[in-house]
Amino acid sequence: MRVQPYWDEHAAFMDRLFAEGMIVLGGPFVDDTGAMGIFEAESEQDLADLLARDPFVIHEVFTLSSLKQWRLFLDARRASR
Repeated sequence: MRVQPYWDEHAAFMDRLFAEGMIVLGGPFVDDTGAMGIFEAESEQDLADLLARDPFVIHEVFTLSSLKQWRLFLDARRASR
């Protein structure tokens, strides 16, 4: 993963989203067939617009295949507050 072109730019982009609390979980699949992220965003369109600025997306290293909104019922992170 880290040897891919634009890795440093992509990592910096994702680190910023993580620091801002927008990405909750993310990473590549163990079999290297793709990746998945769980984000907090106002809308699907806001997230699509944001991810369009990811250097991996811009340079076609990664193709965003789908976005799906999720109605969260259980969240252990919130239970501990």
